[in-house]
Amino acid sequence: MKNMFKDMINILMQAELDESIVYDKYDRESSAKATNSRNGYNSKLVNTSLGKVRVDIPRDREG
Repeated sequence: MKNMFKDMINILMQAELDESIVYDKYDRESSAKATNSRNGYNSKLVNTSLGKVRVDIPRDREG
């Protein structure tokens, strides 16, 4: 259950970044024209009702 929660949080965070970036991952042509781009992940330990869960938060260059 804990791993399923972690996976769902990671998927939702990635979807949020996808919406703000406006181009698909690995799309070189569109990303060259964009002002913002992906910039790796930050790992964070989150307290939940299931216990502590480590999630990977995607970063972008503009913060």
